Amino acid sequence: ALELAQRAVQAGPNVPAFLSGLAAALAEQGRFAEAVEFGARAVAGDRAARDTKALLKDEQRLAAYRAGKPWRE
Repeated sequence: ALELAQRAVQAGPNVPAFLSGLAAALAEQGRFAEAVEFGARAVAGDRAARDTKALLKDEQRLAAYRAGKPWRE
């Protein structure tokens, strides 16, 4: 999952959904500092795009990563 998410971000480095996916994959591996970095970029992209639905979800995920927890639905 991590490798696929990394490739997606390479193809679309400013696509919030790709950044969010990479953050989730990193958090699953316990790499929370990196997950926070990419999660924050996803949130910023959501804000710029005024995508309130994605923003809400990505903010929740980011809070989990900051707390040292992976996001699971």
